Amino acid sequence: MVKLSVIIPTRDRLDCLKQTLASLQKQTFTDFEVIVSDDGSTDRTKSLAKQKFPFIFKLVSQPNLGRAAARNHGFSVAEGGIIVFIDDHIILDKDFLKEHYNTHQKFAKKGVAVARGRVEYVKDVSAVPKKPPRFTKKINKFNENSPFVNFITNNLSVSRDVLELTGGFDPDFKEYGFQDQELGFRARQRGFKFKVNPKAVGYIFKADGEDTPEILEKRLDKFRQAGRSAVLLSRKHYWAGLRAGVNLFNVFLNAILSLDNDWFLRFCRAQQAPTKDGKRWQYWRAKMRWAMFLKGLREGFDKYPADKYQPRSGDNVVMLVSHQADLSGAPISLAILANRLRGKSYYPILVLPQSGPIEQKIDSARVKVLNLSKYFKALKLYIYVARFRPAIIHANTFLTEYALDIAQKFGIKTILHVREDLSGFPALAKRLLRKARRLILISHSMVRYFDSEPTRLDVVYNAVEELPKNEPAAEIPYNLLYAGSIEKRKGLWDLARAFALVHQQNPKATLTVLGQALSSEKMYFWKIRRFLQKHGLLPAVNFAGVVNNIVPYLDKASLVVVPSHQEPFGRVVIEAMSRKKLVIAAAAGGIPEIIEQYRSGFLIEPGNPEQLAKMILYVWSKTAEQKTQIREKAYQTVAERFLPDAYVENITACYRKLQNDE
Repeated sequence: MVKLSVIIPTRDRLDCLKQTLASLQKQTFTDFEVIVSDDGSTDRTKSLAKQKFPFIFKLVSQPNLGRAAARNHGFSVAEGGIIVFIDDHIILDKDFLKEHYNTHQKFAKKGVAVARGRVEYVKDVSAVPKKPPRFTKKINKFNENSPFVNFITNNLSVSRDVLELTGGFDPDFKEYGFQDQELGFRARQRGFKFKVNPKAVGYIFKADGEDTPEILEKRLDKFRQAGRSAVLLSRKHYWAGLRAGVNLFNVFLNAILSLDNDWFLRFCRAQQAPTKDGKRWQYWRAKMRWAMFLKGLREGFDKYPADKYQPRSGDNVVMLVSHQADLSGAPISLAILANRLRGKSYYPILVLPQSGPIEQKIDSARVKVLNLSKYFKALKLYIYVARFRPAIIHANTFLTEYALDIAQKFGIKTILHVREDLSGFPALAKRLLRKARRLILISHSMVRYFDSEPTRLDVVYNAVEELPKNEPAAEIPYNLLYAGSIEKRKGLWDLARAFALVHQQNPKATLTVLGQALSSEKMYFWKIRRFLQKHGLLPAVNFAGVVNNIVPYLDKASLVVVPSHQEPFGRVVIEAMSRKKLVIAAAAGGIPEIIEQYRSGFLIEPGNPEQLAKMILYVWSKTAEQKTQIREKAYQTVAERFLPDAYVENITACYRKLQNDE
């Protein structure tokens, strides 16, 4: 794969284009490709496809849809990580591409994703100097961070992320003017930083020849087109700089410019015609340019009605909204998805309620991470949605229901990932079904909550992060492991009573508890501790609290116990099975969909500590060979059904269904 892709939109400028391609052959940087995007040329531009160049050359063609669409067409076949845009009538300095590449390499860690080079204007190709003239202008912070100053695609490079996240150039801009700045505004809005490198020099020469009256009229018409494009820009972006001011002068423009026969233009031309003095001629030509621009503004109000045009965004931008930033099951599942979406042609934006340990599992090079404020989370998310305009909002649990309301305001399609047991909340289930376009459930046991709309439901099992590359470490004999939050529905009270029975039969038995009590379950936690203390079992129980890495505890356990009363899926079950651990779990929720009784694990009745104690002793009594068979079957189950690639493929299939829904 090449490092740079150079995209050149063109239309009927074959002679100029050949000069530009000749300068590309002299570049000191060689790891690049050139893509010429032909916007409906009627000359022999297509003959370039038969020529040979010392670089990778691609020619793509389209009907005359405008330069914005032509640039997007070129990007669709580009392979480089950095995209360089130039015009078809520019001569490049020999170090042009090297300077653009070095700018991105040097400032990428600071968030710079847009590099603007320097443009010098010459009369013709023969006037191009051998060495770039000395750069004497001052570059200030305004110039570096203003898309209206910097984002001009006759000499510009951007990272792939910019085009993927913004959706590229807006094809609504079919006429001359502001299509570059509109994309620059969206790039700046999404947090990308700009950098100016005056050493990346290009020389623009006249593409239309001498200044004949016909050529001058053609150039003046460009200002008229720019006026119309300015109105379109203001329709799409209120704060882009024009809508507020232009609307104030709307009445004035109509009064001045809608008079019969365009009296101001006729006056300018009358003054220009007899003028022989060069400066005076330039003065009146400038007046005519502004007159044409103002006339275009007036026409733009009729051509582009208000409230009809929306800012463009990436068609495959997905905003993933998490309710937590810890290392619990739901955020881990979301991290697995986010890290792999780029490989499925989706651009993920992960929104977290605050900074947290889950960020350590995120590949920052492939996922854009945003944090909400401690207060006013919904307001901050509203601002993010307005800035990034995702194609899909994926709410990770019903606790991010507010994301569905915000998406509705912007007309954005939504998916809700339901991970909770809603058996006691039928009204909530109906409300969620009403707000979300599609729902993803984590087990078939949850379908009954939403059986009124089966066509909008998809069941996608969770996945482990990865299969272990090495054999698990040696386990501690008779060591039980519980991993999960300490609350009534998780059944730790049942395990404590079962452990008391087990310890009577086997005094060597120990219990490790991972997780902490919810704030509303403190009394429940102290009830368990008092029970263990009363029976003299506290020395045999290790309350390890919340841990960042569960793997060492899994490896040491001889048996993993999941005694939940309600468990829509049971992530700890598949994590233990992936480590070839024996698992005893209550047959609640989606757990029976994972464990095959006596083959890959063991199921018990929820809320039955006596049965749980008997099952623990039964499993420990099995021979080493029998245990090995069950461990291997458990591992095989995970390898066949609960791997990340299949999980992400199933989720993206849901995205495609959503995008195809009308």
